[in-house]
This record gives sequence, structure tokens and C-alpha cells, in this order.
Amino acid sequence: MKKLSRKEFIKLSSLATAGGIMLPNFLLSQECELTTDDILGPYYDENAPFRTELAPLDEPGTRITISGIITGDDCETPLPNTLVEVWHANADGCYSIFQMCDTGNSENDEFHLRGKMLTNAEGYYEFHTIQPGHYQTRPKHFHIKFTAQDGTTLITQLYFEGDPFIASDPWAQNAGDRILPLTETENGLIGEFNTILHAQPIDLLLGDVNFDGQLNVVDVIGIVNIILGITIPTDNELYVADVNQDGIVNVIDVIALVNIILNQTHKHIINPDIAQFEISDKEIKLLTEDPIAGIQLELTGDFNIEGINLENGWKHYYHNGRLLIINLNGQNLTNPKTILKYSGQLSISSIIVSGWNEKLIKAQINSLIHSFTVDMPYPNPFNPAVKIGYQCKNDGIINISVFNIRGILIETILNDNLVKGNYELRWKPESIPSGVYLIKFEFDNNQYYRQVIYLK
Repeated sequence: MKKLSRKEFIKLSSLATAGGIMLPNFLLSQECELTTDDILGPYYDENAPFRTELAPLDEPGTRITISGIITGDDCETPLPNTLVEVWHANADGCYSIFQMCDTGNSENDEFHLRGKMLTNAEGYYEFHTIQPGHYQTRPKHFHIKFTAQDGTTLITQLYFEGDPFIASDPWAQNAGDRILPLTETENGLIGEFNTILHAQPIDLLLGDVNFDGQLNVVDVIGIVNIILGITIPTDNELYVADVNQDGIVNVIDVIALVNIILNQTHKHIINPDIAQFEISDKEIKLLTEDPIAGIQLELTGDFNIEGINLENGWKHYYHNGRLLIINLNGQNLTNPKTILKYSGQLSISSIIVSGWNEKLIKAQINSLIHSFTVDMPYPNPFNPAVKIGYQCKNDGIINISVFNIRGILIETILNDNLVKGNYELRWKPESIPSGVYLIKFEFDNNQYYRQVIYLK
């Protein structure tokens, strides 16, 4: 059975908006029995990453693949873009993260044996892991939560034929079709679970965050609010806000949507390789002469914004230290350009610059006030390695460390004396899962964080 990566899931899912003609429900006469629910249990975590491989290859236990089709309540209409969340115990019946487990989790994954995925245009999903062990006196089981596009949610569990604990388990006794037969193959066990939800299919249009079937400035503001953290998106809103489908919502998605709305490709525009900025004790300047489309800045420190000066057609949005500067009509900024004036102490901890080709432009910051500066990661997202330039204006001790999004130290890359000069960090992670990580630079009482996304 073919394995689908997350990128394949996303690609196939996006085809749902251009799917074939579906028969109306009133033409379908088949009687349906909806999939039954089950207890959530105490070990659910909504922050699990998108992935179909839930267990590392060296995880103790028997490999297993579960797949199926999710349909609506007519038993025939597939439900594309349905969110499937899976979590389970390890081979010893221990739930990582929530419990101290003696075996497994060789990669020290904070979301061990957990993941979520979207069904493709045919309502198909598939995941690969190990068969869970008995949790105390309970039968072996998978926890699954299904969330359809219309908001319908089903929380349930899957069991396996022949498990001696099913007969005495109050939840598994009446599981019916949720007790799966398994087929043994040379690649492990295979099971199939087709699900019927009391839901109707909804076509998702990338960029349409308010789901009105149109792409306009309202959707631009909707994505901006998601980026700034003003609104907390649902999974469907987050999916359509990721217009370029790279797994993260940022200023590049805003530019992609603006291009769609304005029906422009900008193929004739030469996008710069590097966008240069200069920060002094009172302003931030854009030095690049070539046209850019959008800027996303993370600002830290004790400061007040005194003014943001942009050309007509440019808009800015600011919230809690995050500043978005968006070109809404294709007009270029005059260069060099003071884009922000401030008072107090300000640092740029992160910067994303987008070209009109919807590609990331490497950013370089010339600091006139700091003894230590750090460039933006490139490429980002990355695989297999990311590069970050940094500059020291005097000698000192440097520490460069990597943390996951929960603040847990992953590794220390460098801790040594450094002489003044220009340097470049190249980080090639090993034995860690895909996800978001923070690289912390400490030098001369300065701390800088760079957020990177690792995609296997």
C-alpha cells in the first residue's frame, strides 16, 4: 500500500476545490449507520504536528498501517480536507509526554506517537506507526478524532479482533465495526477503517478565510489577523490561510493572495536576492532598490513606534511586536526608505521578506547600534540544513542553542570564545522530527532568536 507524505496529502487535498460533479444527496437512497463515538481519554493534545509517520523506524513494537475512506451520511460522498487526529500508547501501554515511559521515543519527540493529517479529494487517509500495547486492563486501541469541514466532530477509538480484553471493557464491548481485522504482511499489520460522519462536504478555496466563496481584501485582512495573532484560526481557516501551502502562514501568503486578487503575475519584475535593512538608535531603513512585495518584522525591546512612513498603496499592520508591511497595488517603495521611526531600545529578532514571485528573499540587517547582529535563516523552511549569518563587532563568548516550541533544549551548537568578525552557522539536525524550532544566539549580553521550520 502506497504511503502518502504530508505534502502529498496537501497536494491531493487542494484538488478538492476542483473535484468532479457529485450526485445530490436526494439521488442517493442508501441507508447509513454513522460511525459510533467513544471516550476522548486523558491524553489528547491538539498541538500534534501534521504527519503520517507517527513512530520512528526503531520504535519497539509491530509496525501497523491504518487507512480508510471518510464519507458523509449518505455513505457515498467523500469528505475531503477532513482533519484526522491520531494518538496512542507505545508497545508497553505507556503514553509519552503525559507519562514517564521506559522504552521507545528514541528521537525525544514531544509529540511521540501522535499526528494529524487531512483527507485527500477522495476522502482517503492513511497513517503508519506501531500497534499499541495494553493500557492497564484496556484492550489495545487507537484514539482518533475526526473534524469535517462543516465543523462536525467525532471522537472515537479503534480496537482489534482477537483482543482478550474487549469482552470486559465497557467501551469496547459495543464497538462493532470499530473492532478491526488485521492482515499480516511482510511490512507489518494492515487494517482498514472506513468512517461515516453526519457531515456534508464543503469546498475549501485557498485564501478564502471567511468562506464566502470570494477572494478580496476582507480575506487579506483575515490572513493578516491570523499572522498577528489577533484571531485564533480554526483548522480549516489555518488551511486556507496557507495560500502557498508551505505549512506556515506568513507574509508570503498575503502576497500570494494579493496576486490572485489583482490577477497579476509580475513575471517581468526582477526580485532581489537580498533585501538590506539598516537599524539605528531611532529608525529602520530599507536600503534595497529592487522591488519587494511584503515585509514581516518581529520587534523586541522597550520601545515606542513614533511613525511608519510608506508610499500610497502600501499598508502596515502591527500587533504585539509583529509588524506586517504589505504592497497592495504593485507600487515600489522609494529607496533608501525610512520605514519606521521609534524611541527607546528596539531589536529585530526575526524578519521575512517576500518578492512578487511569492518567494522568500534573504534579509540582511546592518546594525549601527549593536555589537552583535544575526541574519535571517535561509532557506526557511529547510531540509536538510539551514544557514544563518552573524556578525560580532568585538571579542566575546558566544552560545548558540536550539530549542523546540515548548522551550526544551534540543542541542547546543556552539559555546566558545569568539573573535570579532563575520560568521555563518550551518545547522543540519539529526534524529529530530519535523517541526518549528528556535535557535538562540547569546553574545555580549544580547539574545537573538531565529525561528526555523524543519521539514523531513
